[in-house]
Amino acid sequence: MNSLNALADETSPYLLQHARNPVNWFAWKKDILEKAEQEKKPILLSIGYSACHWCHVMAHESFEDEETANLMNSFFINIKVDREERPDLDKIYQSTHSFLTHQPGGWPLTVFLMPDDLSPIFSGTYFPREARYSLPSFKEVLRAVYTLYSTRPEEIKKNAGKLADFLTRQQIRSSQEISFNEQPIRLAVNLLRELFDEKHGGLGSAPEEVIMTKQERKKQHQPPQHQAKQPGVESEMRPQPIAEDIEYQGSNKLKGKVAIITGGDSGIGRAVAIAYAKEGASVLISYLNEHNDAKETQSLVQQAGGKCVILAGNIAEENFCQHIVDLTLKEFSRIDILINNAAVQYPKKEMTDITKEQLLLTFSTNLFPCFYLVKAALPHLQKGSAIINTTSVTAYKGNPQLIDYSSTKGAIVSFTRSLALSLIKRGIRVNAVAPGPIWTPLIPASFSAEEVAEFGGQVPMERVGQPYEVAGCYVFLASHDSSYMTGQVLHPNGGVIVNG
Repeated sequence: MNSLNALADETSPYLLQHARNPVNWFAWKKDILEKAEQEKKPILLSIGYSACHWCHVMAHESFEDEETANLMNSFFINIKVDREERPDLDKIYQSTHSFLTHQPGGWPLTVFLMPDDLSPIFSGTYFPREARYSLPSFKEVLRAVYTLYSTRPEEIKKNAGKLADFLTRQQIRSSQEISFNEQPIRLAVNLLRELFDEKHGGLGSAPEEVIMTKQERKKQHQPPQHQAKQPGVESEMRPQPIAEDIEYQGSNKLKGKVAIITGGDSGIGRAVAIAYAKEGASVLISYLNEHNDAKETQSLVQQAGGKCVILAGNIAEENFCQHIVDLTLKEFSRIDILINNAAVQYPKKEMTDITKEQLLLTFSTNLFPCFYLVKAALPHLQKGSAIINTTSVTAYKGNPQLIDYSSTKGAIVSFTRSLALSLIKRGIRVNAVAPGPIWTPLIPASFSAEEVAEFGGQVPMERVGQPYEVAGCYVFLASHDSSYMTGQVLHPNGGVIVNG
């Protein structure tokens, strides 16, 4: 029987489950962080929780394995964290992993950190004991990361500051045990380029032959989760969507302009609001009732240097759409850009399951406000103004479970083209964006936990898109860069060819 490690003194059931591992586990404590710095050993941080299936799988495969444990003990100071006991640390490192890899996080989360300032070296989720599932073995990862740390430590730190700035903007904070200052920082992606297989997602090349069951082929792209109410709350999503590209430098493309963004509290709307702020625009965002999300977006826009007014209400009501326009004029005295972005969707397995009430709700939320808002804003739009509508890839390729939603998005395409022709002589351009599978609150609010876990895997890029990856389309269509475009649709959809 293995002797007890330092986790035996902890109270967390999850940590106690690992007390007899041959791994020299420690809890996250100030003296352990100091120990790593004194011994100049990088930190292996493992985050999980008691009910996590893959946490148990990785524990059995690797943490109970003597050979793997010997590598871990030789190379690293090993710290185990219960996410239910330390949600602050989980939030920091889930956000770090998502930002660095452009992939959702999950559990178990494995993050390798520099010992002196906690700069992240590499991160991942589940790694098998032996190479399979197109993943390298955990032992390969351990050796590769330690080699990188030993041979190129200074290069790891060259990218310091960018991620810290991003996390500060997101107002993510750790506990009072430690001040992060400039850490955790951006993963040195370039340093792992020789080792990282972008196609297969692991370190080194994928196994030449991997025998997998049908179930094993189904990739989990984000943790299973579901929200019971539309249109969803971003603050409850795990991992958090990535709304800001911190490497994006504005160039005053929208300086002095004013934009209205419906559904601007979260998801694509939030990302667009931040990008517009970086380009010098002021924004008014409307939303239904997700007040905390809206306040967070307002804060992010202000931190990016922009002005932001938030307004709650139901855009299915024409009077509220008029109120949006009136408040924008009151606050900013002009309107230059109108973005019709808000939407709901209610998947149904059969056409006959779509009720009259659902049909009216979907159309009155997704389509009718486009008419209401354009009618209200049009008298105040000038030559050079832009209207941008959010349609969807479903308008082009359909979706058997989203017949009513797809219909509204198809109608928005026709609305965009017809309105563009109608306003072309006034110098007002009308275009649209048709996103594919983007990680927004609408997804967990629409689909089952199992469907959410696999969301995004069906596109050629085999991953979900992040809101910031769509925001650039809206900047382009609102700026002079697209001055020769109207009636067109851009397609940030992960590689789906729609010929539209």
